[in-house]
Amino acid sequence: MARNYYSEINLHITWHTKNSLPLLTPKVEPLTHQAIKDRIADTPGAFLHAIGGIATHIHVAVTVPPTLSPSEWIGQLKGGSTHDVN
Repeated sequence: MARNYYSEINLHITWHTKNSLPLLTPKVEPLTHQAIKDRIADTPGAFLHAIGGIATHIHVAVTVPPTLSPSEWIGQLKGGSTHDVN
């Protein structure tokens, strides 16, 4: 018996800066977006559709493989990108 399957997990992730302060200035925002893009690119099977936001929050649209734990991965994405930018 064939074991064919299709899975498509699309996530729209948003998160705010600490205390919703306008920390994503025009100087910091491109660095932050690039750090997030790099971390997504390093995730096997993940595909970035779009990234954006304003000074107080970020939006990310991504497709992830079914083997990925979204909660752990999002935590690593958020914390890692903050660490990279700082």
